[in-house]
Amino acid sequence: YTVSNMKQDTSGASNTKGVEWATQTCKFGWSVQGVFEGDPDFSQVNGVGMSSNEKLIVTGNDYSAVSIFRNPCLNNSKSKKLYGHSEHVVRVKFGLDDQYIFSVGGQDKTLMQWKKC
Repeated sequence: YTVSNMKQDTSGASNTKGVEWATQTCKFGWSVQGVFEGDPDFSQVNGVGMSSNEKLIVTGNDYSAVSIFRNPCLNNSKSKKLYGHSEHVVRVKFGLDDQYIFSVGGQDKTLMQWKKC
């Protein structure tokens, strides 16, 4: 949809090429295509976040891992994994200065703060 006329833009995704978005939280897109790490049905990744400088992508998954990738994260990209939640991680986000990552667990109901090294 376009804001100016409140109508659907049917010209396709290429019309948004070059648009600078405020955040990246969607698990589908060109820059995050490798975050699934072999997940055949794309359901194991629950949350995605991008650092404000757009250099890093963080994900939370059903295997209790917080994963950090370089941006863009293409297929076969390697990640650094952080473990602390007892079960699935439902949300992830970088702090305002990108020095910390915050993750929220599902079953354990915890908020964890990770210092980025």
